[in-house]
Amino acid sequence: MTAAGADIVPVITPDGPMASYSESPVLAAKVAAGELPPVQERLPDLPPVEQAFEAVGKYGGTLRHVEALYTSFGSITRYMNEGLIDVSVPSGTHRYPNLAESIEWSDDLTTYTIHLRKGVKWSDGEEFTAADVMFKWEDIRLYSPDPDATPLSVAPSDFIIGGELAEFTMLDDYTIVVKFAAPFANYHKNIGWNYLDPEPAHYLKQFHPKYNEELGDPTEAWQDFNTVHRAGTNTERPTLGPWIPETVKEGELMVMVRNPYYWKVDEKGQQLPYADELRVTYVKDKEVEKLQLAAGEYDWHAMGPPVDAVLFQQQANGNYRLVTPPGLHNYWVFIKRKLAWITNALENPQNENDDKLAALLLDNDFLQALQLGIDNEQMMRAYATPELYEFRAKLVGRPRLDPDKPIGQSADPRVQAMWDHLEQWTRYDLGRGEPDAGRSGTGGR
Repeated sequence: MTAAGADIVPVITPDGPMASYSESPVLAAKVAAGELPPVQERLPDLPPVEQAFEAVGKYGGTLRHVEALYTSFGSITRYMNEGLIDVSVPSGTHRYPNLAESIEWSDDLTTYTIHLRKGVKWSDGEEFTAADVMFKWEDIRLYSPDPDATPLSVAPSDFIIGGELAEFTMLDDYTIVVKFAAPFANYHKNIGWNYLDPEPAHYLKQFHPKYNEELGDPTEAWQDFNTVHRAGTNTERPTLGPWIPETVKEGELMVMVRNPYYWKVDEKGQQLPYADELRVTYVKDKEVEKLQLAAGEYDWHAMGPPVDAVLFQQQANGNYRLVTPPGLHNYWVFIKRKLAWITNALENPQNENDDKLAALLLDNDFLQALQLGIDNEQMMRAYATPELYEFRAKLVGRPRLDPDKPIGQSADPRVQAMWDHLEQWTRYDLGRGEPDAGRSGTGGR
């Protein structure tokens, strides 16, 4: 089984189940002792296959990881959550179904039908269904303890299209229909991000103020619900991810063990994950974290950019290597976001100059001209060594909106027009100074 194109699309759905499946010796011992059902009964009807990035692995051992977010375990949830859609590696140019086995859309891009995988189970053995996605949408994304709040006022803005909130309908245990008021091409991002990551409704409803008046004040109960019961540190909360937290020492250590009901297998039919244990150590200083990584004290770290020269140069000494992570990053977006932050800070100007600056930063022609005057490549080369620059350059790109076309060749002409416009205004071009023909503005400033 080989993914098409340069990227590896990690999760694929085979044409049919494999002849047999195997599991970790740790879990096999529990099956023999009658503590777990056989692996075939713990896997979905058609287990998706996680393709190896380099080679099929072997069971056993502890994977050592480090985090510098010592005041919070929030980042650890990325090892426990699974989304309906995920992204390919290493460059993230493809979106692919994950917990959703497939997604269909109407010709006018207003209606999307999500088909979930059948037989996926939570880590406590309960079946995952569309009710868990609906719970995330209706009881988390659209819920507020404020009696004056409306769904439209609390909903994620990405689901408000044409001035109206997207409509979710659960057709059956494995099918959800999402309708937008206007055509919407960027559904991959919204459905793929954690907006709709399923939550274990069968477990969480007992703590939700909407279903339990006896919890008292709704605002306090809602805070407890979010900070305790949904937290990655909750060892009782079921998960769909490969790992379950077993030992938690706030700000120091988290030890996670394999999920016996994890629903993916490798190309040989081995239930994932491979390692018996994921051990996460927390440090109080990112410089300490960097030095420990450079010394080779950990086995793995999904740090993402920025990667500095120290980590890059110490790969041989620390017996580690840097690889391009999934997903794409675009430096011009960061610059534009900084400008937006400055604009927000000037909403309450104190003098005439602030008024002028605020107006300037809200002028689209000025922002375009400013971007044309920023040499991103020079900035990157100044930041990094030549070798590191080449490594970092692989991370620069843009998100993918059409799953079946190379970047910049979207089937939707509106999407293609958007990318063409972005490319037109995000390159370094000091000689460009006139606004587009037929447009009003001051593009030459």
